[in-house]
Amino acid sequence: MSSSLSQIELMRLSPDDLKKRLTEQGVARPGKVEIQPLSGDASNRRYFRLTLDGPIENQGLHSLMAMQLDQPQEGEMDWLLIQAYLAELKLPVPKVYDYSPEDGILILEDLGDLTLEECIKETGSDHTVLWIDRAVDLLATLQSRATAPKTPAFERRFDVAKLMWEFDFMLEHYAGGFLERTPPTTLHRKLREEMTTLCTRLAAIEPCYCHRDFHSRNLMVRGDELVMIDFQDARLGPPQYDLVSLLRDAYCPLPEKLVQEKINRFLQKKEALGKLPIDRTAFAIGFDLMAIQRGLKAIGTFAYQKMVKGNSRYESGISITLSNVKHSLDRREELAGLKLALEDALPTLQTAGDLA
Repeated sequence: MSSSLSQIELMRLSPDDLKKRLTEQGVARPGKVEIQPLSGDASNRRYFRLTLDGPIENQGLHSLMAMQLDQPQEGEMDWLLIQAYLAELKLPVPKVYDYSPEDGILILEDLGDLTLEECIKETGSDHTVLWIDRAVDLLATLQSRATAPKTPAFERRFDVAKLMWEFDFMLEHYAGGFLERTPPTTLHRKLREEMTTLCTRLAAIEPCYCHRDFHSRNLMVRGDELVMIDFQDARLGPPQYDLVSLLRDAYCPLPEKLVQEKINRFLQKKEALGKLPIDRTAFAIGFDLMAIQRGLKAIGTFAYQKMVKGNSRYESGISITLSNVKHSLDRREELAGLKLALEDALPTLQTAGDLA
């Protein structure tokens, strides 16, 4: 994750500022703080590793992570509210050491650089099932515990308007931007009619707490457990939402047989935790509908990063996500109208490869 360029000047606090804050907050008493810029994600946040010449809270650790917001925020911060909520529920999230609201900088536990994506790539197929099982179990636990409405997440929901906004975002940035094929008026109307029907079905599913970006790049490996990051946009939505994010992950594609096995594991775990049966047929339908909506949303995000931000890091995810969307469309005969309209608007969907 390290940046090859020296961008220390982009951090609002100097090494001396950091030494003073860490000492005042009782986090550490460093004589020296080194700042190392790290590559970020698709957001406007920036990350820095802080290496200290002394231990942190007598733990024997010598590094921290700084998360710098795009700009300082007034009032309560969603990320902190949600972090405190999840920590209270005994769910794995980074520890917060300090927050400087006037600078928009949080000092956090350093989780290292090993994401679930990188862990699976490094350990190979023999350990893939083990780590995916841990992620599936963590998600089931998250949904079973996060029920008390104490954070901003419970004030937001994947309703029809939000789901359709994401679809329109894809049409703008992938169809119109990346493909340079803005759908004509008649096709555009057909697309929105068909997609509104799908999103209405999704919005009717009994909602639960959704991380919103529960995938292999937002799950950090700490020892033999996974730690959730990037959870500030959590909201209520279908229980399939985060499971689709994990099992239909463009960064870490899984064999279809494994996907179906892990869906079943998730349902068994949820039933055991909730003491209530889950309708397998209804869940499978919702999973496919969610895979289509979220897949199209992801394609829009990847295209936006490429065409607007000039960031090519996510472009490679488009092809596997198209395959995921095509696979789910093929599984649902009642979506034939949507499939034809999408194939007309997105020729790349017609030529997308089959899932393994």
